[in-house]
Amino acid sequence: MPRVNDDSASNTFDDIRRTLATQGVVSLSLSAHPSRPTTRIQGVMADGTLKIDVAAVPEQGKANDEIVRFFKKQIGVAGLSFSLKGGISRKKTLIVARDS
Repeated sequence: MPRVNDDSASNTFDDIRRTLATQGVVSLSLSAHPSRPTTRIQGVMADGTLKIDVAAVPEQGKANDEIVRFFKKQIGVAGLSFSLKGGISRKKTLIVARDS
């Protein structure tokens, strides 16, 4: 498994907001780890994938819903749409875009 760089995780949401402001859309690669005590970004892997702990079980879309809820809250910008792809896989892609 690629190494996780904890220092990079602290600036993740600022980077997302900057990219949205300049480009209008951002695509994030995620490695989701459900059934954890809290939802948080654990770090950034060497390939740029965000390793995220998810405080929800991987049943009936609960973990996916929690990922979207978490990013909406942390990004904190109105007028965004969120699309999560990856279904039941741990490997997911979150696309965040400004509404037109």
